[in-house]
Amino acid sequence: MIISELYRYPLKGGHGEALPETSVLGTGFPDDRRWVLVDAQGRFLSQREHAAMAWIQTQVTDALHFQFRDQKLTVPRATGREKVRPVTVWSDTVDAWDLGDAAAAFFSGILHKDVRLCEARPQHERHVERKYTDDHAVDYLFADAFPYLIISQESLDLLNSKLSAAGETTLTMDRFRPNIVIQGWQAHAEDQVQTLNIGGRVKLRLSKLCSRCNVTTIDQKTTETGVEPLRTLASYRKLGTSKIFFGMNAWVLSGAGATIQRGDTVTIEA
Repeated sequence: MIISELYRYPLKGGHGEALPETSVLGTGFPDDRRWVLVDAQGRFLSQREHAAMAWIQTQVTDALHFQFRDQKLTVPRATGREKVRPVTVWSDTVDAWDLGDAAAAFFSGILHKDVRLCEARPQHERHVERKYTDDHAVDYLFADAFPYLIISQESLDLLNSKLSAAGETTLTMDRFRPNIVIQGWQAHAEDQVQTLNIGGRVKLRLSKLCSRCNVTTIDQKTTETGVEPLRTLASYRKLGTSKIFFGMNAWVLSGAGATIQRGDTVTIEA
């Protein structure tokens, strides 16, 4: 098995960025979901309610470069002197840096509501539920529940074969917003694996099936929505529950700080 694709999503809910290689941190890939848009109450925004966020591209250098269609904005990364604002992601509330009025005006114009752009602080404390981490303290930034999401290419291939047989359009992996795509497995083999070894440098623990929402129904290029793939996935990926599952949530068991790249060999450990 090999890594076929690597992705990060600097702005939570924004367009993904394909990576040829990256270091692996305990909190996720560097700058993955480090930034978040929040409403006036400090609650995070996502494509669930704002499909247009799929068009927000982010380039991270010594500053932040955003593009939405033909509109562009550059803002400095936080220096630590910014106003601190409480940010709520699901049931967690943490303090984050507010990146100012220019960014707020830019994104408020895009989404047609009052929003603020915030950045995670080094003091950011948000922990994966310990029942999924063998009681390890696993921190992560503004992702939904875990630092990493892993999907096999074969899982998507199986879904696409079912969509094609039903006369539906096949889909690309960006519908599912993974961090790591692995090729060379059987479809959904990731469901049954506990530990993955990447290149002998990094071990990832796969701890929880990823339940899927309406974001998977948003075309990441056009922002148009439909009923697929959830309609087809519901026929074989509910796994005895009311939820639909596709991919596995994961965290770093060992090797934090190492670099991985596309083409790296992946093996299964007991």
